[in-house]
This record gives sequence, structure tokens and C-alpha cells, in this order.
Amino acid sequence: MIKVEKDFDNIPIILTQQSREDAFNDNISSTSYCDNKNRYKVGSVQKRLNKIYHLKCAYCEQKLLDAPKHIEHYRPKDIYYWLAYSWDNLLLCCGSCNSTKGKQFDITNDAVTYKGEQFSNIHNLGRDYDISEEPKIINGGFTS
Repeated sequence: MIKVEKDFDNIPIILTQQSREDAFNDNISSTSYCDNKNRYKVGSVQKRLNKIYHLKCAYCEQKLLDAPKHIEHYRPKDIYYWLAYSWDNLLLCCGSCNSTKGKQFDITNDAVTYKGEQFSNIHNLGRDYDISEEPKIINGGFTS
């Protein structure tokens, strides 16, 4: 498994902008992911993920030089709607792994639910959620 260095003190600025906070609030109001513009899929986020993951899939480590690169949500955005723009929830992966994983997210314990987390705090919730839920899939978003 490749070691990734994801800087949580240097979150892509686009993920902290007002438009993302507005989309976050829309998701909270509707209790579902409802951003038809997929505002996590922007060039600056893709570039950072390409560098962090060395142009490899976070799951299977396939080289993605000429292959389609997907921005994947470790915790599915359709279930964990408040984490759609969370830096620690975004990974780079290949199309095969992205479609195979889909909305699956097997965990040992009960799933966390939205408990009023503020937009400014969503980028660092993954570790605590991993401790609570004990996912059965490795979180490729953290340094080992």
C-alpha cells in the first residue's frame, strides 16, 4: 500500500469557499446529497489528489496515467451527505473501483449520523468516525 501525505492544514481553498458552505447547508436542510453540480469535482481538488496519490487508485493502486480518474467519497455522499465536501473523505480512484464500491460502506459498529457538525469542521471528522464505526475497508485518505 502506498503511503499518502494528505495535508489537513492546507485544504484546497475551493472546498472552504462560501459556495461549498451553501451547498453543505442545502444538503443539511434536505438531509441528502442534492448538489447537481458536484462541486467537489473541480480541477484544483483533482490536481491535489493526483499528486497525493501519485496518480494511483487509492484502493487497487492501478496507475491512472491515461485512465479516467475519479474523485471518490470514502464514505458515500448519498449516506454521509454532510461529508460531500470533506477533504478527508475525498480520494482518487479508478473507475472500476469507484463503480464496484458504489454506495457500499461496510462497518462493524453503528453508522454515525449528522449531529450538527459545522461546515468549518467537516474536513477532519474521518479519524473519529473510523474509531466509532470501525469500517471494513481501509481509509486511503490518511497517512499510514
